[in-house]
Amino acid sequence: ESSVGDVSQENFRIGVSAVGIEHLGDATFYNSAIARIKELGGTPIAVEAQRKDEKMVSDIENLITSGVDGIVVILGNAQILDPVFKKVREAGIPLTTVDHASPYSLCNATSNNFTMTVDVVLKMASDMKGQGNYAFFWAWDGIRIAEIRKNMLEEILIDYPKIQRIGTYPEKIPGTVPAAMDTIENVLLTNPKKEDISAVFAVWDQPLIGADKAIRAAGRTDDVKCYGIDAPDLLIEMAKPGSSIAAVSSQQYALMASTAVDMLFKHLAGDEVPSQVLLPTKLVTQDN
Repeated sequence: ESSVGDVSQENFRIGVSAVGIEHLGDATFYNSAIARIKELGGTPIAVEAQRKDEKMVSDIENLITSGVDGIVVILGNAQILDPVFKKVREAGIPLTTVDHASPYSLCNATSNNFTMTVDVVLKMASDMKGQGNYAFFWAWDGIRIAEIRKNMLEEILIDYPKIQRIGTYPEKIPGTVPAAMDTIENVLLTNPKKEDISAVFAVWDQPLIGADKAIRAAGRTDDVKCYGIDAPDLLIEMAKPGSSIAAVSSQQYALMASTAVDMLFKHLAGDEVPSQVLLPTKLVTQDN
């Protein structure tokens, strides 16, 4: 029996719009949303934007035009998408989101980005014994989950004044992993001693995969450790022998996506839904 209300007599057509599916985590979001819609008796109309903002806007506009009964949007830049989200609302189409806070979303299913950042940053600070230098990968403004993680990192490290950032490095898309590898190769060359750099932190997984490759290639896995958020791509690299990846806050990707679908179906069944569902995460380390 479905837990999302009596929608058994309806075959809802549900749009799914994803920013991309090339990473394992993003593909898990996408495929889990599609699978859950089918489980609940709906018909998914799924599109992915290949990391192109303009395509994501166009995809959502096309879903509006096609007259879907509801839309689930996975990730995306709020500054870019809010105008098209407004169009979704004006069309009377209910919208839920995955990892994307928006005033136009009925419900955003996301991880507790506050607590999971605390977990991994405190682990980094402990491993560094409260002192040393770290490099930081940043993406761009407008992604609220990334902004929360960055803000929490900086807030926590106020209490560790001997831990200093030696540089903030932009994430490049496409080609994130090789670009991050090149970046950290240069950072290691200009910081050749253990006391020069002891950690790399990223707000999500792809830059850390490149950083780990650079650290391994330089033979400095004993000196420099990586800390970040997101899985499962990062967990695969973390499990390899000699990995420099020390700690990752791991999210429940499949559950986030299925929860966003459930909340949409609850709404379609006439039930009230919360504006946000925060799902717990787990700190994964080399020890556990």
